[in-house]
Amino acid sequence: MNFARILCPTDFSEYGNSANWYATLLAETGDAEIIYLHVLFPELLGGSVDEAGAIENDMQRRIKPQNPGIRCSWKVRYGSPAREIVDA
Repeated sequence: MNFARILCPTDFSEYGNSANWYATLLAETGDAEIIYLHVLFPELLGGSVDEAGAIENDMQRRIKPQNPGIRCSWKVRYGSPAREIVDA
């Protein structure tokens, strides 16, 4: 089965690292792009969403596919993780 895009939600935990490994494996089989997604609760940021760029830059530094030849992008969303992951 080939995929065009693979959504890989992450919370920067060990489980997120395992998900990245599987996403990379799937992407390698079908030349798919991996979309890394991190969801934040705005309430935890004091209602500020100005940090999106900094968080996205941090994601790009910390989370990369296991195979450097795989296309990938990074996204930050705000709200309920369950809802934002399904919407993505």
